[in-house]
Amino acid sequence: MGSVFVVSHAPGVALRTRANELATCLKGRGHDVFVYRPQRQEPGLSLSRKIVWHLRAALPRLELTGGAEMVTFVSTPRVVRCSRMLSDLNDKMAAHLLRQLPVDVIFTAAYDGPHLRRPSGTRVVYDLVDDHAAGYQAEGKPWKARDVNTFVRRQMPEADAVSVSSRVLEDLARVQFAREAVYVPNGVDVPVIRSALKETDRVRRVGYVGGLERFVRLDLVVDAVARLRRGGDEIELVVVGDGPAARGRRWPDWVLLKGMRPPNEIPAFLYTFDVGVVPFELSPFTDAALPLKVLEYGAARRPCVSSPLKELAVQSFPWVTLVPLDVDAWAEALARAIDLPWEDAWDRAVDRFDWRSVTNLLEKVLWP
Repeated sequence: MGSVFVVSHAPGVALRTRANELATCLKGRGHDVFVYRPQRQEPGLSLSRKIVWHLRAALPRLELTGGAEMVTFVSTPRVVRCSRMLSDLNDKMAAHLLRQLPVDVIFTAAYDGPHLRRPSGTRVVYDLVDDHAAGYQAEGKPWKARDVNTFVRRQMPEADAVSVSSRVLEDLARVQFAREAVYVPNGVDVPVIRSALKETDRVRRVGYVGGLERFVRLDLVVDAVARLRRGGDEIELVVVGDGPAARGRRWPDWVLLKGMRPPNEIPAFLYTFDVGVVPFELSPFTDAALPLKVLEYGAARRPCVSSPLKELAVQSFPWVTLVPLDVDAWAEALARAIDLPWEDAWDRAVDRFDWRSVTNLLEKVLWP
């Protein structure tokens, strides 16, 4: 068995990430797994306690937490990033400490933070999860896009191999970074989700699970459902997640905002949906995404209506309908999908994305 150090593209922030899911599967295969989790300050601290927290957090130490039956979490020094020089010093210190871990493979999807050089005898695999630079460019943050692009261009040469989470990212790795990449797709815990499914008598529901960043057009889905309700359809919209797209507007009482929920609660929410949605604005960033939620809807045997993302067009999932960002088009698509019967053949299309199958692909990259 091997030993691997895993760095997510969103360590300790996102509700769930492919890095954490893959780490859990690798641990289940008998590998020693260390997962990077940077220190986070508790909310509500007084000014004096915040100062003490930052002083302690900056100490050069490597902390390991966890047990024999779980992955080991790793944290390193962290300082307030008030200057580029201080940030670089902190990153170098963290990277030096992380290289002391007893691992034979580093599997990192980081696009900022500690830049990890290849220690002697250690294999490095860089996991390109998103077109991060394009995402920041779309947010109007060109300076951050430049920083990310610089980081990835520094990290890529350290990698013995590159993996990507989508087919679109294969092209990105080749064109922008001159690297041939191995396709290791995002996945879904099919057995866990299907074990939670049950049928109930209730109002029909459109559902969304995930972060609500500004590129998520929740407003368009609300307007489309409102149009169906005016036509006599009793439909609710359930939103599991939080973010800017859910704030700053007074929502109708049939929009049920559930906020952020822990990953183990997601399967129970999925069975309350009749159709899932992915209403993303189109950009190079979103076009390259294979959203976990699309696979989760499929595992729950729920049809999905989505923006015409390039990666989803390439994948051509049978349970996903791609629709332009237009209220009339979305209302029509939701009306068709909400009563669409699930076909047995679609199960097989979902099953190949089970995390255990994806881990088979990853192991061949980590330990060729």
